[in-house]
Amino acid sequence: MPTAGPERGHLKAFLTVPIGAECSGPLITPDVRSVFVAVQHPGETPGSTREAPSSTWPDRLAERPFPRPSVAVVFRTDGGRIGS
Repeated sequence: MPTAGPERGHLKAFLTVPIGAECSGPLITPDVRSVFVAVQHPGETPGSTREAPSSTWPDRLAERPFPRPSVAVVFRTDGGRIGS
C-alpha cells in the first residue's frame, strides 16, 4: 500500500488463494520482482469431502481430483517490481 503520493492509502490486492486456504510465506526475492507463497489447506471447508471437494487447487487431473498444498510464485508480466 502506498504511504505517500496521490495513491496513499489505496490498497490493491495482487494475490488471492483458493477457498478455505491459508496463505503463508511470503518470500519476496531480493530484486523485488517475484513473491513466493505457500498455499496451505486449500478446500478445507465445512462439508467438503474427497469425493466432493470445494477446491481442486492446483489442478484437477483424473489421477488427482482433490486439492493439495502448493507453493506459488507471483510476478508481473511486464517485468516490473511487485507492488509498484
